[in-house]
Amino acid sequence: MKRRGLTMIELLIALAITVMLIVAVSFAYGAGMQFQMRVPEQDAAMRRIVQFEERARRIIEGAYLTADETDQTSYFTALSTSGDLTNLDTMVFTTLGAPPTSAFLASTEEFEVLNERFGPQGGLAEVAFSIVPVGEATVEGALYLRVQRPADGDVTQGGTESAILEGVETFAFEFFNGTEWVAEWDTFTAQRRLPAAIRLTYRLVDEDVDRVLTVRVPLSDVTPEDPIVQEIGG
Repeated sequence: MKRRGLTMIELLIALAITVMLIVAVSFAYGAGMQFQMRVPEQDAAMRRIVQFEERARRIIEGAYLTADETDQTSYFTALSTSGDLTNLDTMVFTTLGAPPTSAFLASTEEFEVLNERFGPQGGLAEVAFSIVPVGEATVEGALYLRVQRPADGDVTQGGTESAILEGVETFAFEFFNGTEWVAEWDTFTAQRRLPAAIRLTYRLVDEDVDRVLTVRVPLSDVTPEDPIVQEIGG
């Protein structure tokens, strides 16, 4: 029986299949390498968001007003650093939920030295969330957190400021008054009560959707049965 060799067509088909397999394997390898490179970046970005939201939640949940109606060192207000009341960019309030700084906790110095260097830690503090820093911007496009202990009644400055979240494109806040979400709140010029909840809406520069963080304020006495209407500036 005569043995038949491979024809030219069969060789071309085999070559084509081999090329297709090589291309497929190369594509799969490249996609796998890209995925491996993206995963750590995405994981780090998600950790950054989770850490920010956990810290913001802890601080907001500690929002506190003293029982003294005349006490101007405890407050809750939203304001505009530019003076444009239609574009409120800063939320300032007193809280019991601002933890000591990491530098304070890591230091092994004597208490007197720590107190002189870092100031009082714990207790009632003034905190401010804003996309506009009080001083010179250390990071462009960031959400800033300012903490001052003790609160002094001046909501525009004081304490230490740091970028709590970088890469922020937009940032807004709303307050639940017992029946609806409102954009304004000010215990200096309106009724001295805490909002029932606070909603932070922000968008990062590398995302095309808003992220929303809603935090209930445990020490608020505002309820649907006993709501509050804030007549700002009244």
